Amino acid sequence: EKCPTDLSMMGSRCVKAVGSCAGRWRFTATSACRMNEPLVCWTFMILVLCWGACTCSNEYQQKLAAQFGRFHHFLQWYFAAGLFLLWLFERTLENVIRFEYIDMNLLSPDTYREQHLNPNKTHIGLSHDELYGLE
Repeated sequence: EKCPTDLSMMGSRCVKAVGSCAGRWRFTATSACRMNEPLVCWTFMILVLCWGACTCSNEYQQKLAAQFGRFHHFLQWYFAAGLFLLWLFERTLENVIRFEYIDMNLLSPDTYREQHLNPNKTHIGLSHDELYGLE
């Protein structure tokens, strides 16, 4: 199966590359390369709960302390869960910055002025100085 000229094969799907990143692919938000965050989160949480249930005995904790010494705290379920939640927070922050601010230009003064300061759209009575700055 062939893709149209502006699309490329990625596995069994046709994918459109956006821009050029020195030979690297940059995918759109509807790409097949997006992660299913809820599925990953629930899967990890179930694994962490099972890990915590299996390692909660004093006997197992003593084995961890004997084998890994003072670093056995890094193998606890709550440490792994904390790292995972920190990673999810970082990924969410990265998505907000990439898709909201960079791709949609929400930090652009022209975009902000048109979307949020246009009195015809917001129905907020703003003075001439508030709309256009001091002249």
